[in-house]
Amino acid sequence: MKIFLLALTLLTSSAAYADCARVNGVTRCNDNVDVHRGYNGRAAYNSNTGNAAVQTRNSNGVTTTHTSHGGSAKTKNGRGVAQGAGGTTCVKGHSGTRCR
Repeated sequence: MKIFLLALTLLTSSAAYADCARVNGVTRCNDNVDVHRGYNGRAAYNSNTGNAAVQTRNSNGVTTTHTSHGGSAKTKNGRGVAQGAGGTTCVKGHSGTRCR
């Protein structure tokens, strides 16, 4: 569930970068998350948990995130599907969030 929340935060909220400062090309956040922006996406690393996430966006506007702990998510317009490393799948749609 933590992976899902991390991925969802990175994908759907610009507030995830609100408490961050950019130093030497690296965005450093208050909660020990480093965010690197590349040509085709972003990468983040949380030194507290040791988890890294890579985010890319395709030409259709679908954002895909993969984490180093095995989680993945695909989102578009605030809706999407996330799968945790343990096999839990969560779907966020217009009617709410459901996990199985």
